[in-house]
Amino acid sequence: WARLTGRLEVVSGYVVRSDRAIILLSGSRPDAAAWWQTHAPMFCEPGAEFIFDAPACEPSPESVANAPWG
Repeated sequence: WARLTGRLEVVSGYVVRSDRAIILLSGSRPDAAAWWQTHAPMFCEPGAEFIFDAPACEPSPESVANAPWG
């Protein structure tokens, strides 16, 4: 609908496994991880993904080295 009405905004970003992101979040913010587990459990399941917009991200060399394609 947004495309048809001219309100589509294209952004660049990164797709990450949300189940893994929530596990990592639990190390620094267990309360935030618990919120996701309680209120949006579908993102805790394997295969679910988050999309983070590029300005909110800072890729690390470590994450690239451990990527499944690298």
